[in-house]
Amino acid sequence: MRKTQLLALTALFVTALYLLIIASNQSEPTLTLVGDLSFVIVSLCAFLATLLVWKKIPHSFTQEKNAWLLTSIAFFLFMVGDALWAYAELIQKTEVPVGGLPDVSWTSAYLIWIAACTLVRKDVFDPNPRKKFIFAACATLAAVWPLLHIPAIRAEGAYHLFNVLYVSYDLLLLGLMLPLFLALLPNINRLSTPWLLFSVAVGTRIIFDILFAASVAANTYATGHPIDLLYLISYIIITFAADAKRRLFP
Repeated sequence: MRKTQLLALTALFVTALYLLIIASNQSEPTLTLVGDLSFVIVSLCAFLATLLVWKKIPHSFTQEKNAWLLTSIAFFLFMVGDALWAYAELIQKTEVPVGGLPDVSWTSAYLIWIAACTLVRKDVFDPNPRKKFIFAACATLAAVWPLLHIPAIRAEGAYHLFNVLYVSYDLLLLGLMLPLFLALLPNINRLSTPWLLFSVAVGTRIIFDILFAASVAANTYATGHPIDLLYLISYIIITFAADAKRRLFP
């Protein structure tokens, strides 16, 4: 069994176990414990899987190799952010401050992931004016989105700023990966499958971030919330994308 395949199956097993515990209506401390540990384990699987792919891609595929390196760094930082969040909740028994180290780590991860997706887009993207328009529209929305929330940011400070910026990062990722997804979808094969899964992982993370921001704004979010399942699924999909890529290099 390939190491990437083992990591993908591990991530899937942990998420299935998490779902069973969530469905059994456990107490809030149990949900927090299981949720935090699940985030760290599954993000670790995603990081290791993308790292293994980077190591396996030949040096002749320079741009693609660099894209997977940046992706592995991004998911390392996502894992660090998850671990810091878990440490605060489980060890320090404190509410995680917005704008603290977890947010710094996640923000860095998003920026590096955006850089990775930019390389992916340049490497496999078929330039098409209509698809370029998608990126331009998403980039414009990403720039305008924080401006629409200036009053709330002034009122709530970092608490609202970070959640607004996460959606802007998501819009940039959407603009980079949606054209790629649309270009590859008509021709699904072993070469396109990794990038299709990669794109779906981006889309899943986008949906989670939007729901997370809405839940935080409504003061209804806590670790173990049902939307956390989307967070875990995004890690699973990127791990399977890495495994699909790994199969191309015996």
